[in-house]
Amino acid sequence: MTEPEGDRLEDLVIFALGYGVENVRDSGGALVPFVLSETVDGVRAIERFVVGDPMSLEASAAKALEFLDGLDTSVRAVAAYDGFTTVAGTRSDAILAVARDVGSTATTTYAQRYTPKSFLRKARALGAPIRFGTEPET
Repeated sequence: MTEPEGDRLEDLVIFALGYGVENVRDSGGALVPFVLSETVDGVRAIERFVVGDPMSLEASAAKALEFLDGLDTSVRAVAAYDGFTTVAGTRSDAILAVARDVGSTATTTYAQRYTPKSFLRKARALGAPIRFGTEPET
């Protein structure tokens, strides 16, 4: 029995968010934006985006989102980058992920909040991933 397409996208999003938090934890700094893609056969690829010297997080994230927009719709993909989200009036560091499923140009945004590295501890995930709204197809 094959997994429904929406479940495969959710799995890819959860993987990308976890990978993002791991990278922040291991590096002790900001996440280098990336796009994680997966073919209908389950083959995954990752592309990282570094713009500027020193790296501009905003320009690098924009490049990752541009790359996501240009991908063929025969793959599902997630663009992930470091940012912030506000929950219940509290601003938190977060890995943000913009996801697109096979055959669609509509995107859905997710966030995984995290506590940044401090003197005595590494960065770590904070709570469960959050799903925001879906942008319609273009």
